[in-house]
Amino acid sequence: SPQSGRFMVTLDPSIKDKKPKDLKREKQADKRKERLSKQIGQEDIQSLIGNEYDGIVKAKSNTGDWYYVQPCVEEGEEEANDGVALPVGVANFVNESDDGEEGKHDAYSAGDHVRVRLEGIDEKRGQLALTLLD
Repeated sequence: SPQSGRFMVTLDPSIKDKKPKDLKREKQADKRKERLSKQIGQEDIQSLIGNEYDGIVKAKSNTGDWYYVQPCVEEGEEEANDGVALPVGVANFVNESDDGEEGKHDAYSAGDHVRVRLEGIDEKRGQLALTLLD
């Protein structure tokens, strides 16, 4: 291909010692965060932290132990949230198992109804951070 002999050189110290894959992830996360802030403001998210919602599992992660969940905002709550519908977020299980037993959670599949708590923004992914409540 005509591009096979091309490469880029940079003197930017901020990307030193970073793999291209990590740079790509950061760029995607920034893009998602920007899109998220257009949908719902930072202050709105801060004010909703700790709130619990019913949600619908949209998908399970192929690479990790998390799920993509769409929080459902009830009609009454929508006024309290300034009419904001929450976007899909990344939901993890609470790691509160004192007896050391991991992986005791139900496996969810797309379309399942779950209960989630809003934790804020997952900075690494640029999406809403949610916790799955059993």
